[in-house]
Amino acid sequence: MNVLNSSPGGADSTPASSDQQPDISHERKIIAIFGLFGILIFGGLLGVVKLATLSGDAEGAPAPTVSLENASIAAADHARVAIPAPAIANADPRYDLDRNGKLDNADVAMLAERFAQPLDDLRFDLTGDGHIDHQDIRFLRAELATRPATLSDLDRDGYFDNRDIALAAHAILGSQYAPYMDLDGSGMVDVSDLHTMRATLSGASSTVYFDLSLDGRADNHDVKIVTDAINSMSYSAYADMDVSGNLDALDLSLIRAFLWRNPEIMLDLTLDGRVDNFDVELLANAMSSMSYDAYFDIDASGQVEVLDLMQIRTALAPKTDILYDLNKDGVVTNDDLRLVATALLSPSYSPYADLDASGQVEVRDLTLIRAAIQMRGDTYVADLDVNGNINRFDREIVERAAKNPSYQPEADLDGSGRVDKADLATFDLLAPQVRAGN
Repeated sequence: MNVLNSSPGGADSTPASSDQQPDISHERKIIAIFGLFGILIFGGLLGVVKLATLSGDAEGAPAPTVSLENASIAAADHARVAIPAPAIANADPRYDLDRNGKLDNADVAMLAERFAQPLDDLRFDLTGDGHIDHQDIRFLRAELATRPATLSDLDRDGYFDNRDIALAAHAILGSQYAPYMDLDGSGMVDVSDLHTMRATLSGASSTVYFDLSLDGRADNHDVKIVTDAINSMSYSAYADMDVSGNLDALDLSLIRAFLWRNPEIMLDLTLDGRVDNFDVELLANAMSSMSYDAYFDIDASGQVEVLDLMQIRTALAPKTDILYDLNKDGVVTNDDLRLVATALLSPSYSPYADLDASGQVEVRDLTLIRAAIQMRGDTYVADLDVNGNINRFDREIVERAAKNPSYQPEADLDGSGRVDKADLATFDLLAPQVRAGN
C-alpha cells in the first residue's frame, strides 16, 4: 500500500510489499488511540460550536435549525435536509431590484447580469460611482449578510445546502469571473467565498454540512466523494471540507469524526446497512494493495494499515458470530478456522485472517476462533473434517498431524503452537465417546 499526501500540486507515494509482515509498535498503537479520541472530541465540537448564527425572520422569530441528534445522521432515504433561507420581507426599495417586496439572491442575480455593462438604469448603481462592478455586488451582499442562509441560497430554491456549495465550488474552478458567485464582493470567486457558506452550514447542522451526496443523510457515500477527490490528486473545492484551499487528511478527518458518532454507519464500507466481514474483507484487500485508497483510511493517517483494521475488528468484537465467520456462511465452524490456519502457514501477511489486528497471523488468532467455535459446543471443535459428525476420522486427523514434522495448525487443539500427544488428550476430552469406540 502507498502513503499519499494529496494536494493540488501532486503526491508522494512509497510502496510497501504485501508480503511483508507489518510491524506496529506499542507506541504507535497508543498514539493512534489518542488520535482517535482527538478526532471524536473535535467531531463533538464541530456539532455544537456555532460558527455562524442564522438571524430571525421578518418578525424577529428565530430561524429554525436542524437537530444534531444521531438520528439525523441516518435520515430517511432521499429526504431533503436543508436550512430554510427565507427572503427578507419589506426590504428597502433601494435594494429590491426586482421590485417584488423581498430581498434575496434574485436581486443579486439581476445586478450580476448587468455587471460591467453600460449604466442605463441608475438604480443598479448602488455605490453611485457611475458604473456597475463588484463593489455594487459587495454592497448588496452586505444587506443580505444578516441572513447567512439567504445569502448563500445560490440556486434560489428557498433552502441552503450543499447544492449551493456545489455551484460556488464550480465557479471557483471556472476560468471566468462569475459576479453572482462572488459572495464577499472581492472581485474574484475563491475559497474565501466558501468560508461563509461552510460556516453557516456547520453552525446550523452537521448533517447538512456533510451531506455531499445530497441524499438527506451523512454516511460513507459522502466520505467517498471526499476520498475520490483526494485519490484523484486534483483540487475539488466541493470536497474541501475545511476550506483550506487543498485536499488532505484533515478534510477526511472532519467527516470521519462526525460519522464516528455512529460506528455502524462509519464502518459500513460496503454501504449495505450493516458492519460485517464483507467490510473487513474490503479493508483487508485495500491493505494488501500496492496503491493508497483514502476511502479505507479509517483513522485518516495517510495510509491504510493495521490500525484501520483494529477499528473495525474492535467494533465487531462483541459479535463473535459475525467476527469469526470468515467464510460468511452464517455460522462459525472449523471451515473458518482452516482459513486462519492456511494464512498462518503462508509466507505473506493476510490481514483478513488477522483476527486480533496485531499485524501478523499467529497461533493466538487460531485460539480466538477456536474459542468462538467452542461456544457452540465441544463437539463443534472436535469436528475437524466439518462433516457434522465426531468419529475416529477426526481423531485420525490429529494423530497424523502429531506425526507430521510440518505444523498442522487446524489440529493444534490446545493452541500450543505444535501438534502432539497433548492435542490427542484434548480431543479425547472433547469427544470421549470416540476413544471409547462408541
